[in-house]
Formats: sequence, structure tokens, C-alpha cells
Amino acid sequence: MTNALKRPNWLMFGVLLSMILFSNYFLYRTTLFGPVPDGAAIGSLFDLLVVVPLLAYFLILGCLYYAYPCDSH
Repeated sequence: MTNALKRPNWLMFGVLLSMILFSNYFLYRTTLFGPVPDGAAIGSLFDLLVVVPLLAYFLILGCLYYAYPCDSH
């Protein structure tokens, strides 16, 4: 068995990031939910300040610099 360099999973990162951004955009721009709930701003901040950097760490940076299993598509 050989140790191969793992490539970052850019496609999965792009799909998940797009889903997060689209859901936030959809929440703020549609009238489907009526007025925007009070907790929506806190949820959006949490998504952008915590979830997106964690996704980048686990899907992009972790595969490049640290030794844990990643997809090597």
C-alpha cells in the first residue's frame, strides 16, 4: 500500500457552501416565511463565521496538511 497525496474535495466544499449561501439568500429574499424571524441573523452569522470555516478546514486544508483520510477522486 502506498501513501498518496490526497487532493482536497473542492466539489463537495462548493456544493455545501452554495447550499448554505442559497438558503440564507432564500430566507431573506422571499416572503414565503413572512417577516424574517429574530434568530435568522444569528443563524446566518453562525453559518458564515463557524460552519463555513470548519467546512474549509475539513474538506480543503485538512487534506493538504494533516494526516487523516480524505477522498482522492
